[in-house]
Amino acid sequence: MADQYWLYASFLIEKVKLKIVKGLLSKSFFILTQRKQNMYFKKLTLLFTLLSFHVFGQIDTNIHNVHKDTHYIITENPVKNKFIGNSWYISAAYTKNKKDEFNFGIGRTYGTSYGSGIGEVYNMSSWGVGYGFYNSKNHQLNAFWEGCMFWVPPFSVGIRGEYIYDFTNQANYLRPSLGFSFFFFDVFYSYSFNLNRTENQFKHGVTFRLKYFHKIKNWEKSYPNQC
Repeated sequence: MADQYWLYASFLIEKVKLKIVKGLLSKSFFILTQRKQNMYFKKLTLLFTLLSFHVFGQIDTNIHNVHKDTHYIITENPVKNKFIGNSWYISAAYTKNKKDEFNFGIGRTYGTSYGSGIGEVYNMSSWGVGYGFYNSKNHQLNAFWEGCMFWVPPFSVGIRGEYIYDFTNQANYLRPSLGFSFFFFDVFYSYSFNLNRTENQFKHGVTFRLKYFHKIKNWEKSYPNQC
């Protein structure tokens, strides 16, 4: 849009310059022959045209330079290694299923945040190991990965995958789950798949999980610069 305005303005200025030059030629150069008047007229027109292109070219270049310089993303605390992450992850969970499980987990988290006019968006990718039990005598170990997104104003979603080894029944389980993640508190629905094809001790479940991220200040923080 700005380029169209400058082009229109250049056109108007050219018309004004032509009238000025013709007036000067008719009043100041009346003693010259028609041939010499045409020669001076062409030279002056060429001079004004070159000056106009130079001036408006400089203005247009400055406009585009300003546009490029004022739109970029600033990132603070860039992570050195995403696999190692940038904070510790600690959790305690209760799963309501056939056996009423309790589980504790520890691991690492790669956390990021992005702030703009639409709010603050947090992304957390966590992985680690855990210990669980049910019926007070049955023990299990697990390894997990989870990815969660929390957006202020509130909107949240999370997914999680777990491998579980049940010592009591010597069975291996895979447990995918998904649900709502409210930063420090999750509510997930899950289903456990028995890889040994024996009796499934868990099947459907709903998990309530409390989480703590140690050293959130180390998370990556991104935001657009102020124009």
